[in-house]
Amino acid sequence: MKLRLRDVYRSLASLLRSGVVLSQALGELKKSGALPAPLGAELEAAVARGEPLHKALAAHPDSIPDEDVALVEAGEATGRLEENLERLALLREERTDATRRMLTDIWYPILLFHAAALLIPLASLSAARRLTLGRWAERVVLVLVPAYLLVWFIVFRLERSAVWRERRRKLVALLPGFGNAARHRRRAVFATVLAEAYEAGVPVERAISLAARASRDPSGEAAVRAVGEGQKLTTGLTRARVLPAATLSRLAAAEEAGDLYRTLQSVAADEIAEAQAIFKRSMITLGQIIFLVVAAWIGWFVISFFVKLYSF
Repeated sequence: MKLRLRDVYRSLASLLRSGVVLSQALGELKKSGALPAPLGAELEAAVARGEPLHKALAAHPDSIPDEDVALVEAGEATGRLEENLERLALLREERTDATRRMLTDIWYPILLFHAAALLIPLASLSAARRLTLGRWAERVVLVLVPAYLLVWFIVFRLERSAVWRERRRKLVALLPGFGNAARHRRRAVFATVLAEAYEAGVPVERAISLAARASRDPSGEAAVRAVGEGQKLTTGLTRARVLPAATLSRLAAAEEAGDLYRTLQSVAADEIAEAQAIFKRSMITLGQIIFLVVAAWIGWFVISFFVKLYSF
């Protein structure tokens, strides 16, 4: 059974709110199948031994993202675990909606790829005067089947590995457009975790450390040191250059006005929107590149065909 973290967090929060002990709540989720084996059994056993939930979750990086572990730790530190689990469920819903929007953005390059798979073999076989339905279908299958297998392997195998996700993150950071979108996404994670930890009453130093770890941003440690020296939160973030100058100015004004939590949430939403906009533009550009390559390839075969035709 597939692990649906949104349902796990919401059900766990509901059980804890009704007075069920944490280890028993995990056991109930294991029995219902919401926590599939062996993850459910291992979490239940770890908590029964007295381990905090965040440590039990952190032992399974292939299944539980760092940002989720950070928010659970923030909830446990302040006695507001149920609230933070509900927040995690809401964040998961937003992530699902963002994924759906992303899938609508990539239809164009996918359509062009399939057009290339269908048309390029047709053009090449025509130019070579070996056009038959069987040969054409054979070449189409040789292109599409490996592509489908590669997508399946990446999505359903490699994406479940924390090591692979880290390598993919480093690779994406090097790509024009997509790397910029990923940076905005990391800023959104940083702002989200910092907002929730701050609102939950976690000490500021610890809140920044959790946000830095969740977003994989090592510069956050500089902010932790600055706050530890008695600086304000936004002063520490400014020194570490975790967020852009304009964003830090917003946060500084919000900190003075006592509206930091809402402003951090707004910053996270803005960063997510910017990441999605950049991603969409990058996918359109990728589609245009694929279109030009396909058009050039087909044009070359058509020209070759007529050159051979009139050379006799």
